[in-house]
Amino acid sequence: MKRGFALALTLWIVAIMSLATAFYLSYSKEIVQKTTLLNKKLKAIFEVESAVELLKFYGTTGELSKNSIRNNGLKELFPNFPTKIFIDGRVIKWGKITIILQDTAGLIGTNDIEGLANYLIANKKISKDKKAIIKDSINDWLDNNSFRLLNGAESSFYKNHGYAYLPRNENYFSSVDELFLVRGLVDSNLDKKLLKSNLVISNYKSRNVMTMDIEILGAVYNLSKIDIEQLKKAKKDSDDTFLKLFYQQNQEAFQSEKTGTSPSRIVKATVMYDTKKIHEQVSLIISFRLGRMGASEVLEYNN
Repeated sequence: MKRGFALALTLWIVAIMSLATAFYLSYSKEIVQKTTLLNKKLKAIFEVESAVELLKFYGTTGELSKNSIRNNGLKELFPNFPTKIFIDGRVIKWGKITIILQDTAGLIGTNDIEGLANYLIANKKISKDKKAIIKDSINDWLDNNSFRLLNGAESSFYKNHGYAYLPRNENYFSSVDELFLVRGLVDSNLDKKLLKSNLVISNYKSRNVMTMDIEILGAVYNLSKIDIEQLKKAKKDSDDTFLKLFYQQNQEAFQSEKTGTSPSRIVKATVMYDTKKIHEQVSLIISFRLGRMGASEVLEYNN
């Protein structure tokens, strides 16, 4: 009887120890998996940050022209890294790193009031009768006087309509989001996420038609669908064919200081590291205008 009890007790102890061991092994396996994922995440962060630093050096020491940056100085250290990178939104693959560079002169600057209004109307985000309201209201928002333009809005308008803010009355926007506070935009049903991807805070005065998405180009210049399709075909042919056709369609643009093919030397960059389990992304705006001084400047950084 005592032997039976002792045997049963022993078996219970063995069973409990087995369960404890199984639990410990399961917990240890989970810890190992989490540690492995953390190491992979840290590696991804390192790879992305390294690519960002490489791009800063690449643009500072490279040659920017029209729609690309050329740099042959990294061949020995990074033989697989391209010697030419486009800055018109094309996707660049480098191992597990994806890079997208966009010249900000190929986006719609917040100071480009005419281009912004045309873009919104072309995408049917607002009605044509609001164009004058948007243009005048933006000008009123930015100027430092209290004289309201014909279709604009000064402090009295925002007070009388219950808005808890007044015009900036300084010659700049602090962010793209601020733009949507202006009369004509604040009361419109806008897809802000989509719009923000094509807008940029910029004081650069010119548009670079070589780095602008053709759909956006067509919107900004009020082109017909037929003209836009012709430009797409011309772009596939060659840059020269594209430019020749564009200026044929927009003869006044040839004489305009707002239209050209020079890069702004300020680039919006997206750098991604992507695997099945790990995704790391950084978006930033880099200025290469200090290139002659051997430096770049990060104007905006988001991760």
